[in-house]
Amino acid sequence: MTARKKYLDRYGVALAIRATSGLFAALAVFLLLTSPVRAVEAAILSEQQTAASYFPAWFKLSFLDLQQDLAEARSAGKQGVMVLFSIRGCAYCKKLVEQSLKEPAIEATLRRHFDVIHLDIHSDLDLKDPQGRAMPVKAFARREGASFSPTVAFYGLDGLNLLRVVGYQTPERFRATLNQAVACSTKRIACP
Repeated sequence: MTARKKYLDRYGVALAIRATSGLFAALAVFLLLTSPVRAVEAAILSEQQTAASYFPAWFKLSFLDLQQDLAEARSAGKQGVMVLFSIRGCAYCKKLVEQSLKEPAIEATLRRHFDVIHLDIHSDLDLKDPQGRAMPVKAFARREGASFSPTVAFYGLDGLNLLRVVGYQTPERFRATLNQAVACSTKRIACP
């Protein structure tokens, strides 16, 4: 079962609220928000779903626990996680996704080797970094050098940053970046 399917099965309540209307929806929202845990889960789901409608369905819906995301990548036989740091309304982020990440050969290589997660660099939501330390997403983005969007960072299964690139990447350039990240993750080359 994919991580996305597990997420949707587990948090189908939040999706059902989005799909319903009227009094039932209002009651469901009230019940959802009266539970602190559910409120956080709803905020994560809402932010990830509304951040950018152009993200492909194969982007992983993360619980903002990168240590757990890396464990899931490991169990899926992947070499790590790619994080796309962006902001809402970023034209170059959209261009990167639509022109580079959705290019069939790039998508296939990316999906074979990495789980892909989106983080909004201005988000106030809390996350756990690859080493398990808690902090707001925006503090993590700043620490990782993601002050501009798009920024792409690849993390190996050990949680260490393999490679980081800032700015829009043409399909040709991103293919070279991805190949370098794969080589770094398999230790075929020395990584920066």
